[in-house]
Order: sequence, then structure tokens, then C-alpha cells
Amino acid sequence: MNKLLRADNTRMLRSATFRFGLLSLLALLLITFFLDGDKGTLQRTEAGFQSLLLFLPMVCGFLIILSVGAEFGNGAIRNKLIVGHRRSHVYTSWMVTGIAVTLISFVFTAAVLAVTCAIDGGIIELSAKTLVTLSGVILCSLLCNAAMCLLISVIVPGAKGAVLCFIFQEALFMVFMISAEEGGIAWVEKVSYFFPQGLIGVVSLLTAPEKPWVYMLCSLGAAVVFFALGIHYFRRKDLN
Repeated sequence: MNKLLRADNTRMLRSATFRFGLLSLLALLLITFFLDGDKGTLQRTEAGFQSLLLFLPMVCGFLIILSVGAEFGNGAIRNKLIVGHRRSHVYTSWMVTGIAVTLISFVFTAAVLAVTCAIDGGIIELSAKTLVTLSGVILCSLLCNAAMCLLISVIVPGAKGAVLCFIFQEALFMVFMISAEEGGIAWVEKVSYFFPQGLIGVVSLLTAPEKPWVYMLCSLGAAVVFFALGIHYFRRKDLN
């Protein structure tokens, strides 16, 4: 299991696809930050923060789906099974790799946002409690996103899965935005507890949700369900 984890993490983190994903996040954040040059640092940093909630789950989802899809295409999964790895171990290794990708991408984008804000000459004072709470809520929702994207990747591997993931995430974003404009729709507000896009407009750099533990528990609970469904499906999937 340890060798499997090391191999999957090394392959992903050293891949050109992963580096391209980080560069894409960098470009998107910088474009969002400097798009409204006439606004103050706080407003532009807030715009960058909100774009993080939109773009980060998409990029992480693409990286996970394309990585797993490549293994379906090149026969790597069969090789893992031939040498004695169980399917549950293979899937768990993918999940751990997805978590690693998510954590690194989150830290990278947060650092880019902080450095950009500092270079721009602005200083935003955040309390330690708000910073920890925001990070916890966002990371839990991103882990839910990773588990969901991994489930999609074994059901619809490859490019088709990436397209499906993009459509689903865009649909989530549009539903949450429409709900915000309408003043809040009950069932949409409940769904927003699970996904990063649902946090757009709910959290900001200076404010965290009133009940952050609800968001964390819902996101982690959904992640466990997605993970269990993924293992169940992958165990029964025909690889021929």
C-alpha cells in the first residue's frame, strides 16, 4: 500500500498536467485580481478569494479525473492488480493523491493571493480564528469535491468524465448564483453546505459562516459517502 501511495503521488505531483494546473490557477487569480484596477486592494483581493472558490475545485477535479483516466487508458490499473494490489487499495491511493493535490493547490493559491495583496501595497488584518475557520470550511468542501470527482472518474473515465465534471460544476455555480440573486432558495442553501461553489457569497476574507461546523460535517459526510460509493463501484467495474 505504501509503495502504491508513493508511486501515485510521485506520478501526479511530478506530472506536466499538475504543473499546468497550478499555472492555470495562478493566471486565473492574477487576471481576477487585476481585472478591476480602479478598485481598492481589499475589493480586488476579495474578488480573487471568490474566484478561488470557483476555479480551485474545477482545476483539482480535472487533475484527478485526467490522472485516473490515464490509468484506465494505458493499462496501469491492470498492472497494479496483477502485482497483488487490491482494488480498494488502488482506489484509496487515488483518494489520498487527490487530497494531496487539493491541499497543495489550496496552499499555492492562498499564498499567491497573499503575496499579490502584499505587492499591491494592501494589508488585510485577519484574526487567527477567522483564518482557521475559513481554511477549515473551504478545505472540507474541497475534499468533498475531490471525492465526488474521483467517483466520476471511475464511472466515466477520461475526457468524457472531465467534460461531465465541468458541466456539473458550472451548473452548481449557476444554481448558487441564481439563488443568491433571488434572496436564497431553501433547498439550494442546504446543498451549498457540501460544495465549494456554494460558499461563494456565503464567506468572505473577513467573515466566516455563522455555523462553520455544519459546513464541515456536511462536506466530510458527503466525502465519505462519495468515497464509499466509489470503492463499491470500482470493485465491480469491468476493466476489459
